[in-house]
Amino acid sequence: MRVLFIHNRYKFAGGEDVAVEMESSILQSYGHAVETLIFDNTEISGFVSKIKTGISSIYNRESAARVKACIKVFNPDVIHVHNLFFLASPSVLYAAKKSGIPVVFTLHNYRLICANALLLRENKVCELCVNQTYPTAGIRYKCYRNSAPETALVTAVTSIHKFRNTWNEQVDKYIALTEFGRTRFENSSLKATKGKIQVKPNFIRDPGEGQHEREPFYLFVGRLSVEKGVEVMLNAFSGMPNREIRIVGEGPLEESLKHKFSQYS
Repeated sequence: MRVLFIHNRYKFAGGEDVAVEMESSILQSYGHAVETLIFDNTEISGFVSKIKTGISSIYNRESAARVKACIKVFNPDVIHVHNLFFLASPSVLYAAKKSGIPVVFTLHNYRLICANALLLRENKVCELCVNQTYPTAGIRYKCYRNSAPETALVTAVTSIHKFRNTWNEQVDKYIALTEFGRTRFENSSLKATKGKIQVKPNFIRDPGEGQHEREPFYLFVGRLSVEKGVEVMLNAFSGMPNREIRIVGEGPLEESLKHKFSQYS
């Protein structure tokens, strides 16, 4: 099988990038041909570039042209979209679907129904916008980067394509990472038809046992941010002095965690 991945990288590498690389690797290990078409948000720099990207994020003709050209050369059997914000834009779905090739879209986060993609606000679960075609609450609370204009742009992208029924007509199957994710999207403004969302968790290869003997320890690998629950976890470990934990990652909480939990440094 020939699989075309379409992925828009964020400015800072994260779990989605790792998931794309891992999935590509395992497919190739089973003899499938994989091509990855990358869009990269690090290309967005300067005021003019940001304005241009903001306008084209609803439908980027250049991105659609890149997809068409890639399809012509690679001739895939299936097209798998991982992220399309912001350079790729939903235009890549139209270009992919127009080719007559099945389109799969992995829902790595909740961006289509929540401006900040987390379903969190002020460190608490927030679902005010989940069932809103145009979620004004997100703009009011500046949910994306604490900016009303930028939040309005994000909601414009998702909402315009809800009105156009893009998310249903241009995608054949969605992949959710958890049963909770599937249920949340099925009961949301996405209005995905029954059976359209399947569950496929992320994965990581098992490296096997190490060559050196050592004392057992717990390991956290991930972004050091509120939504990951790392501070909650460290608070719990504080009450278990005989348990060792190691932290691998970076993020906005890094310095405060180092100060509060200096015993783990």
